[in-house]
Parts: sequence; C-alpha cells; structure tokens
Amino acid sequence: MRDNPTERLFASEVEFTYFLANLMNDNPSFSDISVDTIIGSRSSETKDRLARADIIAVRTKQNGKNETLIIECKNRPLYGQEIDRALEQIARYGVLRPSSRLVLALPGQLADEDAVRVRTAGIELWDLATIGVIFRSQLLRLSSPTSAAFIGEAETPASAFIRELQACEPGKKMWSIYQDLIGRILEHCFCPPLNPPLGESPDVSGVNQRDFVLANFAETGFWTSIRTRYAADYIVADAKNYVGHVKKKEVLQIANYLKHYGTGLFGMILCRTGGDASATQTVREQWAHYQKMILILDDTHIVAMLNASVRGDAASVLAKEIQEFRLSM
Repeated sequence: MRDNPTERLFASEVEFTYFLANLMNDNPSFSDISVDTIIGSRSSETKDRLARADIIAVRTKQNGKNETLIIECKNRPLYGQEIDRALEQIARYGVLRPSSRLVLALPGQLADEDAVRVRTAGIELWDLATIGVIFRSQLLRLSSPTSAAFIGEAETPASAFIRELQACEPGKKMWSIYQDLIGRILEHCFCPPLNPPLGESPDVSGVNQRDFVLANFAETGFWTSIRTRYAADYIVADAKNYVGHVKKKEVLQIANYLKHYGTGLFGMILCRTGGDASATQTVREQWAHYQKMILILDDTHIVAMLNASVRGDAASVLAKEIQEFRLSM
C-alpha cells in the first residue's frame, strides 16, 4: 500500500468519471454522453428536487431500443453504511428520472453480499470486471497500466486473499490459519509504509501477548497522522477467528497492550463478525477515559481494505471507521 494518491488507479472520483465517460464516447453502444449534469426541475424551490448526476448517457440495446442511463461513479471503498448512502443517492435519481436505468460504477469490487444488495435494488453494477467486459475493445486500444487493471485475467493478490478469507471457516479448527492469513493481509495492505508485522510479541511481563505489532515510521500520509494523534509509533493488531462476536474481554485485552510509553494508543481487532454491544461500549469507554483508539474490523472491512489496496488506498477504510467513530461520540 502506498499513501501517495498519484499511485492509485485513479487519483480522484472526477478522474475516474472522465475516464469512464471517454470509454463510453468511444463505444458505439453509447451516445449523448454528458458529465456532471443537473437533473430535476431548476425552477423548484426545494433542493430535494434537484440532483447532480456524474454521467448521463443513452445506451442502444441489442434489440435496437434506447435507454437513458444515470451513472453514479465512486472511487472509494464501499461497504456497510457507505452502501446504504450510495443506494439512497442513486434512488433519488430514479425519483427525478423514473424512466432511466440506474448504474453504480466503481474501479474495484464489492463484497458479494453488497453486490447482491445493489442489484436487488434494481441498480446495474459496473465494477472493475464488468467495465473490463463492456469496454474491452476500448481498453485494449489504450494499452496503459490503468486500462490493463480492468482487463487483467490473472488473479490479483487482493482477490487471492479474499478467496483465502472466504475459505477460512470461523472457529478453533482454523485459528492458526486465520492468524497467519491476517498477518499476510496486514503486510499486503499497509507495508510499506509500515514495517512488516512482528508476530506474537509479548511485553516485558510476558502477560500481554500481542498477535501482531507493526512499526510505524511513515513520513507522510495517513499513518503519520495516526502516529501524531494516537502516539502510535507501533500499530497493535489482534486476530480473533471467533464464530460469534468479539466481546468486552477481547477489547480490554488489546487495551492492556496499548501504553503511551510503549507501543502507543492505536490498536485493531480483526475478527469475523464484529463486536457485540459490550465490546462497542468498551471501545467507547477506552477512548473517552484513556484516549485509546481501538478499531473492531470484521470480514466486510477486511474485504474492503483488500479491494481498496488495488488502488493503493487500503488505509482509507480505517480513516472512514475512525471518522464515523469520532463523530458518534
């Protein structure tokens, strides 16, 4: 993972939007393409009757009939509440232009359950692979690293990790397999700028055993801000392959590792299904009373990090979780 935005697949959402619009301009199935267009009634006195669509275009189907597409482009990881917000935003386009076909486009991949949610809402999903299929001829002519990302047929490291995660069953039987997998995922997503994870590192008392510690000597970007704000010279991560939710005990366990004079005050619990109510409350108490920032990341977050790693942006998932947590306090 690299913190430099210029090394991502697209530096911004606008860049991705124009990239997609240019592909459509070169494809004979699409016409009347406009970018950043206001839809709705301009004379309306209320803002909820106006919206700004990323791309509007006409698509000629195989039967010769035309349909209008309204395309919402996203260049950031989508999961959880981000999916809810995207669906609400796109549904609004459908209210303003009820005869249009709605599309969500992104240069990445959604978790399977999130992809189902998008399609169940009646929204067409253009992910990395779908864009590669629709615009294969145009992408082949471009012959650039960016275009190759859409049409590459080989399994990527991110997709391989996702496949491994899905194959790893929760529970004691595969505990060591899950722990090893999480260590490799952390290294793939965050190293550099973090140093590779040190496994099972105890403190001097030998009582507190940390699954992974990653030294944070980053000079710019997200991890620099984490070190500055949370004294996180080292990032502590625990892997829990529980069948059920993480509870209060596991949060207190990682909290014991976090010391201002030791590793720092930032830690992550990586697990399968998230935390229960007691874990969530304990996380809030640790922050409010001791300024310890602990993130509980489930399979959905891990998949989102891996998908974002394709764009060199895995840390954006953590940034979003921190933001939502801090704003909820």
